[in-house]
Amino acid sequence: MNQGERIEAMYRSSFSGGFPYKDCIWLANHLHLPSEELIPDLDLYFGDIAGYSSSASRLLSRSYAELQTAEKILAKDFFQRFPELEVVRHHIGSEHTPDLFLRMDIAEGLRLALLQLLRVGDSTP
Repeated sequence: MNQGERIEAMYRSSFSGGFPYKDCIWLANHLHLPSEELIPDLDLYFGDIAGYSSSASRLLSRSYAELQTAEKILAKDFFQRFPELEVVRHHIGSEHTPDLFLRMDIAEGLRLALLQLLRVGDSTP
């Protein structure tokens, strides 16, 4: 199994399932944030990672421009991409937001694996 296939397997076994709305609403209420600030950004972030992960074995066959876009998107973790939501970082945990906590952890693993795949593919002649 190559790196792309491993990423796809990890995605299928760990990242599928429903969006952690309940945890996001708890977090927004706890921090007095409108949930419409948090949920769309998380949905976009998770969607980008899911899209690249679900087709990771074919990722390197994309055009150079598409690969550059993918690397640009994947280069930043959630809080680098959405710095205005940094305030929520330390409130995401296994006690109050277990589904979101797990999803963020899995997303980070997939993101880093995808970046590694892109960078290894970039060095292949």
